[in-house]
Amino acid sequence: MTSEWTPERLEAYFAKQREERRLIQAHQRRKGFGTAAWRRFSRSIFEERGERCEECNASLGKDGKRWSLHCLDYDHANLDSTNFLLMCNECHGTLTQLGWWALKRKRKGRRSD
Repeated sequence: MTSEWTPERLEAYFAKQREERRLIQAHQRRKGFGTAAWRRFSRSIFEERGERCEECNASLGKDGKRWSLHCLDYDHANLDSTNFLLMCNECHGTLTQLGWWALKRKRKGRRSD
């Protein structure tokens, strides 16, 4: 059985996608993301720490990898710069999903000893 994307189904699909995006953005605003203060803060961390991943030392930004700030205490309203790590998206994803031990294993694999 093939499913056809009728105009009605497409509209329903895109309406659901828009609603999910709206809910995610609302959640992020409640946590402090997306505000002017957050953008200024994240940019200052990026410039202050040299545009390099603090885990793998990859170049970040325009010519390098995409970057994220990892919040150590998971309180994103706590805009203390020592509460955040500047990371490439790959290291941030590993840390967020698998934890610190996964980063340690990844580090071990990169060593040439």
